[in-house]
Formats: sequence, C-alpha cells, structure tokens
Amino acid sequence: MAMPVHTRIQKLRQFPPGRANVAANNVAGLAYPLGYFDLRPFIDGALGATRDYVYVRSLRFGQIQARGEGRAAPIDRRCDVRIGFIHDTCARYVRDLPGSEEAAAAEKVLRRYFPRGLRAFVQAPYEEELIQLEILVDGLSGPDADLARTLTIGHHLAVLVELRPQYAAALEYEDKVTAGELATAWQAVHQAMIELFCAIVTLVRDPEHQAKVLAPILDQDDRLASLYARRRTGQNVEEEVDLDDEVADIIEQITEGDGEADDDALAAGAGADDAQDADPDVGSAVPPDQPADLPPEAAPPLLAPLPDLED
Repeated sequence: MAMPVHTRIQKLRQFPPGRANVAANNVAGLAYPLGYFDLRPFIDGALGATRDYVYVRSLRFGQIQARGEGRAAPIDRRCDVRIGFIHDTCARYVRDLPGSEEAAAAEKVLRRYFPRGLRAFVQAPYEEELIQLEILVDGLSGPDADLARTLTIGHHLAVLVELRPQYAAALEYEDKVTAGELATAWQAVHQAMIELFCAIVTLVRDPEHQAKVLAPILDQDDRLASLYARRRTGQNVEEEVDLDDEVADIIEQITEGDGEADDDALAAGAGADDAQDADPDVGSAVPPDQPADLPPEAAPPLLAPLPDLED
C-alpha cells in the first residue's frame, strides 16, 4: 500500500541543493503545461533558496580555501586517519561477522554517525567536519560508549578527543559568513521544498495530476534513501557524485558575476546522477505561455492542512 502523502512529507529528506534544483525545475516542466501556474511562487522560492545557498557556500569556501594549508590542514589529516579507522572497523565487522554482536554494534555506529558514508564525512569543509567530529566523539564517549567498547575503537576515540580542541582552535578566525549562516541557508532550501510539496498537494486536486507533479520530488527522495542505504552497508559508491559538492562547480561563475546564476547553469551543477534523469524540456521555471519578466506573485497565505490522499 502506498504511503499517504501527509506521511511522506513528514519523512522527506533534506535535499542537497543540486537535487532540490533538479526537482523544482522538473516540477515546473510538468506543472505548467497542465495549467498549474499557482505553483510558480513556490517553484521560484525553491530555486531562489538554492541560489542563495550556493552563493553563501561560495563565500564560505572562499574563506576556508584561503587558509586551506594553514593551521587546520595538518590536524584535519590526523583526524581523518582516525575517523577512517573507526569507519573501516565497523564496515569489516558488518561484512565479515554478520549476525554477531560486533556487527550489530557496527551497524548502529554507521547508521548514526556515517549516514552519508566516510567520504562525505572527511571531505566536508573544515567547519562542517568539526561539527560531525564533535557529534561522533560526544556520542561514542557518552550514550554510545558501550558500542565503542564492543568494537574496541577506544584508542582511536581517545586520539580524536585530544585533537578536537586543537581542531577548533585552528579554525578560530573572523568570519564574514559563519557556519551557522551556511546551515541556515541549507535549511531554507529544505523549507522551500516542503512548501512546494504542500502547495502541490493543496493546489493540484486531480489525483493523477498530483501524482505526476509530485513525482520529481519523490524520485529525488527515493534516490537519496537508496544512496544513503548503500553507503551505510559499504557497497561501492565511489563512482557516484555527491550533488552538494557538485554544486560548487558553478561557484566561480557566481563569485565572478553579479552573485546570481541562471537556472540552466544551476541545473548543470546538480550532478550527473540527476542531470541524466531531468526532463530535457526543463531548463527554466518560467511558464511556457507567460513572459519571462513577469513579476513574481505574492505567495498565498498559510496552506490548509494536508488531506489524507495517497500518492
């Protein structure tokens, strides 16, 4: 039985901006030919939030890369080695001792602390990796200390406990764009996608049309679920492109221009995994029978509660 729409939205994953951009553009390509122009403020909102995130991230990366080989880099490499040992120990238990107590503990650690895999952890920008490191150390030293004992990873954890304050000290500097502002920009992308989802359910009343217009969002959500599951189980995903990283490919265009990127460029930055699935007719969120310079309409007031429809 299909999951009810109101349940599905409660479980909607936080999209990397590349996936959000592809989903919103494809929603536009499906909704406008069917006449659902009332969705335009919400589609534009999702695309605008994505642009804002990429711009903020470009500023943040510029600050980080400027001192990339400074005080933080040597400490970051030492942390990466220990984090890698912890992850690989868990992966070996899951692979080589299925059904054992160690494998059960390892699965919990991988699910809680490496939901996107090792590479996404250690290749994150310095500030983001420090946040993940603090969560890992606090968790395995506190509520999940029994898991660390079962897996005998205490010696690696002890080194990370020692390195954590050094890592934090190395990153102390005057920020023009803080890590909190970056997190807020990403949350805005997620909020915009939720609002778009709600708008589709509220404004597209025909069940067949609703399922069709929702499909790009649900497809990206399913792809994320599959990707995270494969990473947690240690399957080979080296050939896959992290869309959040891939968006950085258009940062140079943004910072050298006027701070904005066109929809086609942003869609191209979404990554090969999504680009090949995007509707080839979707390159802009402007309705086909409306002028491109049409001023955006004000978003309608708070949407009514979601009906108990099934997708």
